[in-house]
Amino acid sequence: MQSSSIVGLLSAVTLAVLAGHPQLTNGLAVMSIDLGSEWIKVAVVKPGIPMEIVLNKESRRKTPVSITVRDDETLYGDPALSLGVRYPKSNYYYLQDLLAKPLENPLVKLHQNRFPFYELGQDEDRGTIFFKHNDDVIFHPEELLAIALNKSRESAETFAEQMVRDAVITVPAFFNQAERRAVLYAAELAGLRVLQLMNANTAVALNYGAFRRKDFNATPHNIMFYDMGAGSTTATIVSYQLVKTKERGKEETNPQLAIKGVGFDRTLGGLEWEIRLQKHLAVMFNQQGKTTNKVETSNRSMAKLLKEAKRVKKVLSANNDITSQIEGLLDDKDFKGHVSRAELEKMTSDLFERVGGPVERALKSSEMTMDEIDQIILVGGGTRIPKVQETLLKVTGKKELGKSINADEAAALGAVYHAAHLSKGFKVKKFLIKDANVFPIQVEFERDLVDDDGREITRSVTRTLFGIANPYPQKKVMTFNRHYDDFAIKVNYGNLERVMSEDDLDAFGVRKLLEVNLKGVKEAIEKNPGSDNKGIKAHFRIDESGIFHLDTVESVFETTKNVTETTEEEQSTLAKLGSTISRFFSGGSNTDEDDDTQTETEENGEEEGEGEAEAEQEEKTDDTPPEGEKEEDGTAPEQQEENGEQPAGEETTDKAPQDQEAADAEGKEGKEEKEEETEKETEEEGEKSDAETEKKTEEGEKESSEDEGEKKSSEDEGEKKEEESKDEAPKEEEKTETKPKIVTKKENITVEIQVLDLNEPTKASKKASRNKLKQLRKKEEERYEREQALNNLESFIFGAQDKLYDEDYEKCSTEESREEMRATLSEASDWLYDQEPDVPVQAYKDKLKALKKMLKSLEYRVEQLRLRPTAIKAAKSALNVSYHFMLAAKNVTGEDLLYTETEFGLLEKAYNDTNLFFTTKMEEQKRTALTEKPAWVVSELEEKLISLEREVRYLVGKAKSTPKPKKKKKVDKKKKTTNSTATDEGNAEGEKDGEKEEKEKVVIPPPEEGEGATENAQEEAPDTAEVEGGEEQAQEEPTEPTPTGEEEQTPEEPTEPTPTGEEEETPEEPLQLEAPVEEATESTQEEAAPTEETTTTEGAKSQAEHSHKNGDL
Repeated sequence: MQSSSIVGLLSAVTLAVLAGHPQLTNGLAVMSIDLGSEWIKVAVVKPGIPMEIVLNKESRRKTPVSITVRDDETLYGDPALSLGVRYPKSNYYYLQDLLAKPLENPLVKLHQNRFPFYELGQDEDRGTIFFKHNDDVIFHPEELLAIALNKSRESAETFAEQMVRDAVITVPAFFNQAERRAVLYAAELAGLRVLQLMNANTAVALNYGAFRRKDFNATPHNIMFYDMGAGSTTATIVSYQLVKTKERGKEETNPQLAIKGVGFDRTLGGLEWEIRLQKHLAVMFNQQGKTTNKVETSNRSMAKLLKEAKRVKKVLSANNDITSQIEGLLDDKDFKGHVSRAELEKMTSDLFERVGGPVERALKSSEMTMDEIDQIILVGGGTRIPKVQETLLKVTGKKELGKSINADEAAALGAVYHAAHLSKGFKVKKFLIKDANVFPIQVEFERDLVDDDGREITRSVTRTLFGIANPYPQKKVMTFNRHYDDFAIKVNYGNLERVMSEDDLDAFGVRKLLEVNLKGVKEAIEKNPGSDNKGIKAHFRIDESGIFHLDTVESVFETTKNVTETTEEEQSTLAKLGSTISRFFSGGSNTDEDDDTQTETEENGEEEGEGEAEAEQEEKTDDTPPEGEKEEDGTAPEQQEENGEQPAGEETTDKAPQDQEAADAEGKEGKEEKEEETEKETEEEGEKSDAETEKKTEEGEKESSEDEGEKKSSEDEGEKKEEESKDEAPKEEEKTETKPKIVTKKENITVEIQVLDLNEPTKASKKASRNKLKQLRKKEEERYEREQALNNLESFIFGAQDKLYDEDYEKCSTEESREEMRATLSEASDWLYDQEPDVPVQAYKDKLKALKKMLKSLEYRVEQLRLRPTAIKAAKSALNVSYHFMLAAKNVTGEDLLYTETEFGLLEKAYNDTNLFFTTKMEEQKRTALTEKPAWVVSELEEKLISLEREVRYLVGKAKSTPKPKKKKKVDKKKKTTNSTATDEGNAEGEKDGEKEEKEKVVIPPPEEGEGATENAQEEAPDTAEVEGGEEQAQEEPTEPTPTGEEEQTPEEPTEPTPTGEEEETPEEPLQLEAPVEEATESTQEEAAPTEETTTTEGAKSQAEHSHKNGDL
């Protein structure tokens, strides 16, 4: 019992420590956020719970991206959307198209046209828009998006019941560099650690493939996902197949998805249908002529019409017509109108013509035909429009469209699967992902040339660094060999016409990314005179989130040094044979020389390997012109490929010219994929070789320590034999040889980067945004605290008013006191409803504290009244069991005595104290009115009972811990003959006769008063006597069988105990129990003849155990 208590205590302490330190409870849960233009979906995975969509406070599986900020109140989701109908200017939604956009961007203009009630401005430092909330407060789209992300995190933590910080956020595939960095900035403001920005179409493809692993094989399976959301439409071609990879030196076969092509339309979405319907309903209301005012002049009325348009569009997707109704649309005039599906299709006919655009652009970017597409799967809520599906079938020529995935939740579930893969706490089945770059990125720089007339001219050179459909993450190195002084390079987007429509091109924004000034080139060259200048190497990469980086720029030099090596002249064949034989028998070899050579080779190999890796990267980056194409500066194609530059005025890209884009892109992509796999395999093999080397080293050290003595003896013998062989063999002549060795040196170049597409926020701007969001959260917490205090006060008033009519409360109070309390509660209720919304929280708390103080004494009396019956019943039972236990224990004498006088005295004292307290307090309570303070408290009686229970448990535990001797005769019973069995039965009869004589000698007088010898005790005694009696028998006569025959005693069938053969003495007068019981006790004569079971010590002890199991103690 002690050990289990200690373990339980330690567990409780551990939980308390964890509760006191929330950071320790930061579990392994990770989340995904599917960031859409209208809806946001959150998924969570944690140990014990698979991928699951998080429910919001309204128990919905998706939440509108809507934020309403009004006064000190910040609402998000459905509450914000509902309040936004009344206050549309304070409600912000459809923020996705506003990220990283200047005020003159066409998408911003479109947003203003759809929602004219917003007042927008432009940030001078960053060049992006902001909302003018009021004269003092502005909100950037990133700040509002941070509120949505933070609310999503809170929902995930509530669902997962632990802290969640790691997240994968989905973004549209057409997000450019500026928009992706804006999402990361919003996540930073929300306190999220972004594992990866994942393209939404890739997440959908992963969700589809993760549950169909067995359906793929080595043959590519091409699927097009057509995703029409609220704000945009994207068509993605994905190829699934099984590929072989090496993991830790082992070849594995895993499924892989590769994005082959992407096409999109940024403004074609469900919102455009709703805007058309909104305008149609507005025209219908104006034509009804119910008011002279135009509905377009009221922002609130237009917000109501947009809400109704969403409902109408949803209903018409499944029905042919609907009656639209809005109460009090304008000037308290109601609107009612009829809309049919045919009317909707007519007013949006131009939108249906754009449905096939993303499909065509996806096929063009992937250089595939529709015949190569095996299936088209619909994603997004916009695809539920019947006319959209009909148009898709016509455009693609397919017989049917796939609907095998959840159109709303596929992206969130795919992203959370990838989040579990990226986290360290989960192990998921591997599914390889090869995402594709949508927008090409190219590098521009200037180069000085000399024309035919000898004049120096400067020409611009353009190189494609990452082409369309270039897989990422990926690193590339570009080498500039003809620059000997400081120069600049520009990083821009490449040819976008291939993947974008004209409208999307206008909305794309700035096409320039970076302007990089490289300084210190001349100084680096002067610092390394006599070295071979290998050029300036710039290291570029696109990370897992699709964001472009320039990591480092360095100038590389190579120097040739002469290294002197000592070699041996070639021996004759006979001399070599003799030397080999002598070394074989001597066991000796020039280990020192071998080690030096190996180490030097490894070092050289590492350097050479690095050079080869760089060469491969350069070969990937540098684009060679077609064969036979002449360069203007007369440089041969091979020379230009080596230099990594193109002649001035010529533009060379991965996928240009126009006629050869397809072939070059396909060839280069295959080449880059192959090189990536080669580099990956090289890294894995290197890790494996390192591990094997460490293992061999450990084994070698272990063997050397074990066989040190043997090695010494073998070395001595080997040295002797080697000396003899050296004397016999001819001596080798040493030869000194000088060999050239290439040493590579790298000098870092100073890089000054100017961001051209979107300026990063300054430290002051970041601090201001954090403080702004912090103040909003603080006000929200204060509002929540005020609401909680108000609700607590209101619920207490209503509850107290009802309690005063309860029967127990009426018993414990007078009519006058109750009337006084009712008047006070009614006054507090009136005060509550007269308060202003900005009343301090402490006022509610003080009022609640005063009311609780008024009712405290009454509630205390009612509480004691309700607890007393149970406490009295438990006390009677405990005293009854304790009395019989002591009574039986006193009858045990001689060798059977288990307890010392001190132990028994402690039990008697605890019993007498408890019995005296119980009888005294019961008498006092009879004389005390219920409206007065109770004479005794239930907790005081519980303390007495706990003390008594502790003493009884100790004595019972001591009896149970007494070792039981082995019953040897029990096994021998089966071997006894019939005669021995008969003899045993005769002995048993004799023992019974002796037991009867013993019973006649033992007389236990009952207590004079109380409940110690009630009928209940006599009824429970047979169940308790049997177990202890069995133990006494086992201690006194371990070799004798029990009187019941071969079967062991069971609690259900008590048997007569075996007499000890000794005459027991009549016990002294037992303790008197004067318990306040209402039952009449039996006469002394009836109690003087107890049953056989009540005469044993074991009976009382078993009864105590039985009572404890039933919860009496």
